[in-house]
Amino acid sequence: YPDLKFVLTGSVAEEKYVNKIFEKIPPEYKNVINLTGKLSINDLFVLFDNSLLFIGNDSGPLHVAEVFRIPPPTSAQNHLPFPQ
Repeated sequence: YPDLKFVLTGSVAEEKYVNKIFEKIPPEYKNVINLTGKLSINDLFVLFDNSLLFIGNDSGPLHVAEVFRIPPPTSAQNHLPFPQ
């Protein structure tokens, strides 16, 4: 998908792990951007406001993505406790 941009994000504490993933991406894939540890919460909101898809674990950013109505491959609602 050369017309799309893929953005890796995470906290400063996750930089080491995300950088390992980013280093494995071949250099010809210039549409992958690593912004891990570089975004404020406001920057993340702007990014999500301009995003088509969110892929990530069940964490705060997943819930923020749902507020922006970005379709995730899974939904936080799938992880809510079952009704009794």
